[in-house]
Amino acid sequence: MVQAVLETLGIAYTGAPMAASAIAMNKDISKRIMSSQGIPTADWKTYDSSRDHTIEHIMADFENNHLPSVPLIVKPADSGSTVGLSLVEEKDQLAEALRLAFDESNLVMVEDYIKGREVTIAVLDGHALPPVEIKPTHKLYDYTCKYTKGKSEYFCPADIDAAIVEKLSHDAVLFYNTIGCRGYGRVDFIVKPDGSYVCLELNTLPGMTELSLFPMAAKAAGISFDELLEKLCYLALE
Repeated sequence: MVQAVLETLGIAYTGAPMAASAIAMNKDISKRIMSSQGIPTADWKTYDSSRDHTIEHIMADFENNHLPSVPLIVKPADSGSTVGLSLVEEKDQLAEALRLAFDESNLVMVEDYIKGREVTIAVLDGHALPPVEIKPTHKLYDYTCKYTKGKSEYFCPADIDAAIVEKLSHDAVLFYNTIGCRGYGRVDFIVKPDGSYVCLELNTLPGMTELSLFPMAAKAAGISFDELLEKLCYLALE
């Protein structure tokens, strides 16, 4: 909404236009676009409480094998910062995870849990920056690990085979361009032990704090924080 107001007023702003942010925020639409572009992503199903998709209905789908088996990720399909997200490792945890997610949104996604290395690719002006690997102290890179200093370790450039980095970078830029991003963005992946990977989501307005991943990737590419901000401002003016 802020982007739309700024565009109406003719005010330049950094980052993605409103349409790209809206697409990226809706994880169901994002994953459909990933699949259409050949970008691997975890199996999923999305439910909408406004269409009478109740917890009982979802539990019945699970019992009838219409969902991936545990472990599962349950999360709101249109929110960020992992708020309302749960890792379901046992069947009896599913109902509570669904309740938690539905407290945040009408749209809830149930997704296959993929175990592997958390890797993110920052994209600056359509070009991939060095990969960052995240090693959280929790099983998941959750809200606490994202925003509490010392709860995660970060490695940049990540120690990953160059061929895998090339594929991640390709898919990150492809997804960034496909949904109409501009300026900058960040695409998150899980890299499995065998070197295959899945794409999780795209953040159209990555954080810019001392714990943020985008400035870390830029620094590894030889771009200082001041230079990064200046670059983003010039990109907005263009």
